[in-house]
Amino acid sequence: MLEWEPACDYQGDPINVNMIKNMRETVKSASEKDVWAEFERLQVNGRSGARVITKGATKARSCTVMFDAGKGTVQVQANEVRLPDDVDECQKALEIARKVEPNVPEPA
Repeated sequence: MLEWEPACDYQGDPINVNMIKNMRETVKSASEKDVWAEFERLQVNGRSGARVITKGATKARSCTVMFDAGKGTVQVQANEVRLPDDVDECQKALEIARKVEPNVPEPA
């Protein structure tokens, strides 16, 4: 874990969830990176956000939803843990992000 990027993990079934508070970038600055296979802007309860998949994770059954919060972003990554591949990881990440959002500071 990086000092500027505290995180917590939940190991569950059918998904594992990683939640990260990135204190160095916003959704806008993240959009300018060249690491994304997919970057789709969206709203999380009215906040600027995005659904992202990194280039190295296109077949990993993993998806991240990020949204602006405080001085940075909150990132919710959902990973399917077992076969069959019948969970929409992006939908799960968005569902969890919508539950978390009311409990974090407004963007600075």
